[in-house]
Amino acid sequence: MSARWPLDGGAFITGRDAANAAEFMTRTASSFEPDWKDPSHWRVVYPADIGEALSVVEDLWLRIARHPAMRSTVLTDASTEECIVMFRPTGDGRDSECCQLLAAASIQESYGWRQGGGHGCLVSDIQWAGDTLLIELTSAGRMQRWPEGEAVEWAVQGLLQRVKQQGRKP
Repeated sequence: MSARWPLDGGAFITGRDAANAAEFMTRTASSFEPDWKDPSHWRVVYPADIGEALSVVEDLWLRIARHPAMRSTVLTDASTEECIVMFRPTGDGRDSECCQLLAAASIQESYGWRQGGGHGCLVSDIQWAGDTLLIELTSAGRMQRWPEGEAVEWAVQGLLQRVKQQGRKP
């Protein structure tokens, strides 16, 4: 069975894993398949270039913000360049679609990119506070140092405005 282990910067390692968690806990390292022990069979995967990663994030976040059983909030602090996006289900937000959307948004690897010999991640941290998903974006200053950094920063700011607007539900 193939497995993925997250790394810093939005990348992840793929390789072979035990069939299930119980089997993993009871097996010793010597009992894994031979290719498991050889790191040359592992590979680091960056899912997309910056534009593709941003498109995926935009689609997902706007679907969450538009969902009638979800509440979205964008908090920004201009002095620290910190920006946190919060997604919280409302009273009806326990349905399977809400759960699937929040689960997808909570996967750090989804925000990673690789382009022009560089790599990075659109978010710096993802945490749960009860049933609220908190997503801290990478700082604007850091984004500006990326390939096409100024365009990425403007695109992220536009996305944040749309999430704010969609998050204002009556």
